[in-house]
Parts: sequence; structure tokens; C-alpha cells
Amino acid sequence: MTQEITRQLQTIRSAGKDHLVSAAMVRAGTSRIIVADGRTAPEGMTHEELSYHLLGHGDPSNGLGGEHYQLNKVAIWRPAEPPFIDFHFFNLDPGEQKMVMGAECGHAAAAVGMVAGLEEPEQFDPSLIRVRNADTRQIIDFKTHVPERFWNAPCTINLHAEDQDIPPHRDEMHIDGGGDVLWHVVHHGNSFALVQGFEATESPEVRRHIESHTIEHAREVGRRNIGPEFVRVIPHTAEWESRTHARVQACCWNGEEKHKSLPVSGAIALCDFLACRQCSNDPSSDTKECTYTFTIDSPTSSEPGSVHMIRSGASWSIVWSGYDTFVRLLVACEIVVPR
Repeated sequence: MTQEITRQLQTIRSAGKDHLVSAAMVRAGTSRIIVADGRTAPEGMTHEELSYHLLGHGDPSNGLGGEHYQLNKVAIWRPAEPPFIDFHFFNLDPGEQKMVMGAECGHAAAAVGMVAGLEEPEQFDPSLIRVRNADTRQIIDFKTHVPERFWNAPCTINLHAEDQDIPPHRDEMHIDGGGDVLWHVVHHGNSFALVQGFEATESPEVRRHIESHTIEHAREVGRRNIGPEFVRVIPHTAEWESRTHARVQACCWNGEEKHKSLPVSGAIALCDFLACRQCSNDPSSDTKECTYTFTIDSPTSSEPGSVHMIRSGASWSIVWSGYDTFVRLLVACEIVVPR
């Protein structure tokens, strides 16, 4: 059987009508991602065209996609100038048949880091692989917890903030008979509306109102990604168990759908917001640097997050933010696509 498959693959390579793309299927968090090596893509085929081919043009029976958008993710990577790996991210909504390009996806970044470590062991050490989203320019460090088995193990994803403050935009609305709803907007690749409390966001009308105002703010500050597909609403509560550690309850809404888990960038946005607010509530401290830690409970998991900050005068800046997730290699293969 193996010899026959090898012979057929050689036939495909020499036939000229089809092409073999090196790829892997990876489970990262609650997402399933096709990670394709851009160096093996057919000459002249765009990344978007390749993504459509891999996902079966939205028909799960004709490709490697699924019925849900979290099963329709593609990351196309290639080594860049050391020490980076660059990737482009694509996400197909099978219901609307719409391909979203240029978004942020921390789970895709983790999947790319893991695959690159397997494909290029001489160049990339899985204990720290630096991955860069070629569209949003976000830089993420992939750090496995188990170097000897990093293809099926927990990992930490660190997002570098380049020592910049995170100034969240504050907004609020009044609900008839229900009081006020307060939320803050933080942009981390995508845009996140961080809502204090859960009750109000059970209403689709309230979520739509928050989403529309978040899009409006993204447009005002010149964000590139300003459509509803780039907005997530994250209701949450936080209980500080010490000066530097909080227990957080959170969930994530994408339009009318409630996620099973938090997106990595959303979890990091929430940690950044809570850490910055905690710093502002403790102005008398003479500490020059501090790491805040979080236990984040979402509908299906409980994961640690962390934010490392430094102080210059009266202001604090974020150096990096981290969030833990799990990556697992499902299959490594060559996929046939037309030239």
C-alpha cells in the first residue's frame, strides 16, 4: 500500500495538472486549523485561492473544512527574516460563504509555531518560536510546556506589546428597567468589547448595540478590521484574590453565537485591561515591575493568563501578555490542489 501511494504521488508531481501542498491539520484550543507551507503552494496561486481549495470552497464534503467557522481556518506560513515565522490567516464562514482575511487568531499562531518546529527542527526550538501575523503585524511567542512532545501538549502564547500602554475606550448604555451597562473596547488584532457582568449580554439587542458602537470606535481610531466579523463581546467578572492575582469568569459572543472558549487575543485583551486597571488603583506602590496572574474560567475550560508590566515614573506599560492553551497535531500530509 505504501509503495503504491508513493508511486501515485510521484505521478501527481510529474503530471503537471495537479500540485501537492505540504500541510498539517492541527487542533488548537477549540479551533481546527489547516497549516499549509506557503513554499509548496502552486506558483501563481494566491493565498486566498489556496485557502478556498483546501476548505472545499465551503462544502465540507469537497475539502477539509467543516460545518462551523471554527473548523474552517487556514494559516499559510513561511520562514521570514530570523527569528520570525510569518503567516497569513483565513477563516471561512460556511453559512455566509464569506472568507475573512487579515484577522487575528492566537490559536492559529500557536498551530503555526508547532508545525514550524516539526518541519524545521534545525532552525526553530519549540521552547520558544516567534510567530508574526503578516497582516496585523502582531508578534506571538509559542512556548511549549513539554519540549520532547510538543506536538501534543499544552503551551503558552505570549503576545508582545512593545512596551505600549493599552488605553481602553469606555462606553455605556442604559437599559429600560435594567440599569446601565458598562463596557470597554480594547483592540488586539480584532476588537473586543469587555462588558462588566453577564446578565445584560444575554439580550441580542444589547449585544448588537455594543457591537455597533465597537465598530464605530474602531473606525474612528483608524483600525483596519472594522466589520462585525472582527468584533467579539466578552462579558466578565473578576475577583482579586491578592494584589496580583484575580479569578476571572468570562465568555465570548461572536454575533449571535456564544463561543465554547475564549479566543486567545480576547483572553489577553481582558488580562491586559484588568492589569492596567489594577495598576491605576494602586498608584502609591513603589514597585518598578510586576507580573499579574489570572485564572480565567470560560464555559469549557479554566486557563492561566499573565501580564508583565514595567513602571516609568507614574505610568505603567505592558511588556508582554500570556495565555495558556493546548495544541495537538491531528495529521501531517500532502494535499492535492489544481495548478
